[in-house]
Parts: sequence; structure tokens; C-alpha cells
Amino acid sequence: MISIITILLIVIVFVVSYISKVTLITPLNIFEKGLLSFLSFLNKEKKDVSLIEVTTKDEIGLMTKRINENIVKVKQTIKQ
Repeated sequence: MISIITILLIVIVFVVSYISKVTLITPLNIFEKGLLSFLSFLNKEKKDVSLIEVTTKDEIGLMTKRINENIVKVKQTIKQ
């Protein structure tokens, strides 16, 4: 009986870990990479910057959209 409960708990932990990785860690890594690229562009360490891929519709996705809006504005300002 105890071994079945232990196995179920281990399975639950793995499922929760996977869901956390997919919903939190991966979008945060994409956001971080894009933000660092944008900052490098602002600091004139890079000549161009691409928009960040929006992969979620949560707060991380909202922040990503705001950064993308600023990327467009800054690129337009620099071209003038």
C-alpha cells in the first residue's frame, strides 16, 4: 500500500515539475534572452534587434509585448 502511494507521489511531482517548466521557465528564458538582446542594442553593442517571440498570454506574455512595442519605437527613433 505504501509503495503505491509513493509511486503516485513521485508521478505527481514529475508532472508538476514538467508543467512548471513549460509554463514558467521556458517563457522566462525566452523573455530574458530577448530583453538582454534589446539592452545590448540600446548600449550599441549590437547593430540590430529582433522582436521577442510571445509564447504565453499571461504576465510574461504581456511584458514581452510591451518590450516588443518599445523595440519598434526605439528602432523607429534611431532611423530618424
